[in-house]
Amino acid sequence: GSPRKSRSRSGSPRKSRSRSRSGSGARSRSGSHNSRRSRSRSGSPAKSRSRSRSPRKSRSRSGSPVSARSRSGSQTKSRSRSRSGAKSRSRSGSPAKSRSRSGSRAKTRSRSGSPRKSRSRSGSPAKSRSRSGSPRKSRSRSGSPRKSRSRSGSVPRSGAGSPRRSHSGSKSKSPDPETRKSRSRSGSGSR
Repeated sequence: GSPRKSRSRSGSPRKSRSRSRSGSGARSRSGSHNSRRSRSRSGSPAKSRSRSRSPRKSRSRSGSPVSARSRSGSQTKSRSRSRSGAKSRSRSGSPAKSRSRSGSRAKTRSRSGSPRKSRSRSGSPAKSRSRSGSPRKSRSRSGSPRKSRSRSGSVPRSGAGSPRRSHSGSKSKSPDPETRKSRSRSGSGSR
C-alpha cells in the first residue's frame, strides 16, 4: 500500500467520476450524480449498483476501508457503509459504491484491524462484541471485588472499637481496639 490519492490501485488504472463501467466499457449512469468522486483504479467492475448521492472521497491505500480503518489487507465478504451512506457488498478491490466484487469497504464486519462499529474478534474495538483487545464493558472475575460475601450488614475493618464477636447489633464481648476481624451473624456486621 503506497500512500497516494489513488483509491486502491489493482488492475488497469481508469479515472471515472461516478460512471460505473460495466464489462463492455460502456459509460452507464445508474442513479448517481456527478458530484460523486470515486476515483477507483481497479479493473472494470462487472456489476456495480451505485446508489450514492452525496460526494464521496474515499482515500484507501490498499484494500483498506474508509470508515473502518483496518490494516489487514482486503477482506473478502463485507457489507460496507461509507461516509456518504454508501452500502456495498464487495469482495476485493476498490469500488465506488456498488455491489461489485472489487472495492474498498467503509463500514465492514471485519475480523482484524480496529473497526469503529463492527463485530470484530481482534484489535481494539470502539463499540463492538469483541473477544480480544481492550473491552470497555466486560464481566471480569479478577480485580477489586465490589460484591463480597458477607452474611449481614456492613462493618468496616477498623481497629477502633470494632466488636470481635457480636451476636445482635451492639452487644459485643470484649471490645478489643486491636482486632481487625469481626465475626458477626446479625445486626450491622460483615467481613
